[in-house]
Amino acid sequence: MPATTLRLCRTLYQLYPEIQQTVSGELAKRLNIGGLRIQQTLSAESGDRLQQMTSQAGRPAFAIPVELLLEKLTFSHFVELLRIQEPVERAFYEIECVKGVWSVRELKRQTSSLLFERLGLSTDKESFSG
Repeated sequence: MPATTLRLCRTLYQLYPEIQQTVSGELAKRLNIGGLRIQQTLSAESGDRLQQMTSQAGRPAFAIPVELLLEKLTFSHFVELLRIQEPVERAFYEIECVKGVWSVRELKRQTSSLLFERLGLSTDKESFSG
């Protein structure tokens, strides 16, 4: 696996720590092992660092649940979303992707045209249609 892909996977987990819980739960359901707990192999020190990163990444309260994002978006969507530094801006694009059923190409187009900033500066926010 190329180093770039590993970095993307690491960043994905740091920004969306809920994904591990979702995937673990789905795996348990599919394998019909509800009583078996999937053990984490993190040491106590790594767990503390992970907790700090999670609280720093902090998803906004209005953000779409990660389960829905996993259902509606592809990994390529997540790769594009990972490039957005601000959590509020990233949550905005997540919402618009799901609501507007955006392709990855459309997401790239909207982020490169600064939709978030343009909408923030707009005086006619009601007419926005995605």
